Amino acid sequence: VFSARVRYLVAGQGPPRPGQWVPVDRPLAEDFLRAFGHETRSLPPLIALAVGADADNTGGSSLAVVGDLLLVQP
Repeated sequence: VFSARVRYLVAGQGPPRPGQWVPVDRPLAEDFLRAFGHETRSLPPLIALAVGADADNTGGSSLAVVGDLLLVQP
């Protein structure tokens, strides 16, 4: 479902690495402020996190397998 409130951030790029786990570390607070900082400077509590793979705008295809997510306080 499309929503005007959704923001997409690219977590990584580069050549494909099929069959390999690719660890990704993200500064979630900075990502939030990058996406919504024009509306607010305060961080709301985290209640959900969506992770996905998307290639429909490029005409390609994508597949993602997500392993363990670990959220830690900085």
